Amino acid sequence: MEKKKYGINMKKENQISKIFKKLKKINVCIIGETIIDEYVYVYALGTASKDPVLSTRKTNQEKFAGGVLAVANHIAQFVDNIDLISLLGEKNHHKEFIKNHLSSNINKHFFYNKNTETIVKTRFLEEKRLTKLFKIENSDGNLISNTLEDRILSLLKSKLTNFDMVIVADFGHGFLTKKIRNYLVNNSPYLALNVQTNSSNFGFNPLSKYDSADFISINKRELQIYFQDNEYRRDDLLEKLIKTKRYKKILLTVSKEGVVYYDGIQKHTHKAFTTRPIDTVGAGDAVFSITSLLSYINEDEVIPELANIIGAIAVKTIGNKEPITKNKILNFIKD
Repeated sequence: MEKKKYGINMKKENQISKIFKKLKKINVCIIGETIIDEYVYVYALGTASKDPVLSTRKTNQEKFAGGVLAVANHIAQFVDNIDLISLLGEKNHHKEFIKNHLSSNINKHFFYNKNTETIVKTRFLEEKRLTKLFKIENSDGNLISNTLEDRILSLLKSKLTNFDMVIVADFGHGFLTKKIRNYLVNNSPYLALNVQTNSSNFGFNPLSKYDSADFISINKRELQIYFQDNEYRRDDLLEKLIKTKRYKKILLTVSKEGVVYYDGIQKHTHKAFTTRPIDTVGAGDAVFSITSLLSYINEDEVIPELANIIGAIAVKTIGNKEPITKNKILNFIKD
């Protein structure tokens, strides 16, 4: 039995390896918000003597390239050349850190927003169990200026025809304005979208901001927000989304349940490989990054299983410490 099982895995490994080779020469443009993820590890001392608050001692600290930077780093493991368009703050821009934490095959186009800082999200974690205690963000969510918007549109107009596909990572922090979104929808040769709901944009960054796309990745909460439907019925809501005919291919991630994938014709489901994550931050971005490439080359059959493999690998890593690589996926299949 073990030999037979190994033989099946070897066959699948060879199949996936061949698919990965097809990805190398895709010309990809990635656009979205830069986020620095900062993790502060603390040791819990107990309740403070004078106030009813938890007292802690800082033990360690790490910074990771998050947001669209993480998406770009994942894709850089599979594609030879990438153009990245993003926004940094004029103050505390973290440019050197970003430069040192981006793959060398990423062509960077950074714009600087006046009187703002690059977005930093700081999470405080109890060091032993990695339990998150609270988070601090420095983003105000304000839209960029009209002048900056015009400069970004000018770059898009001069470059978009050079690409095979455009990948948008919209975290809802004011970078992707209505004019920019509309230009991407109307002029991208193949548009892949991840429009994220998070604590700072809750309810104000729905997928419906984009009229259409070739591929989208969406989670349960984002699907509910799209339809303003608090009573979650996965299959009913997904069917409603399909019937809008706005999005050609849809990947719905449903946490421990795994994924549901609509390939434009029919739906496919696949169960999750892991139910005990270490850290889920960035896992959705990792899944979106690679499945968007697979959707472009029409390798739809492998997307549900690979989405769960990528998710299982990502949640075993703290934050965006390491990108997903071909070898990590192939080793998972081999094991």
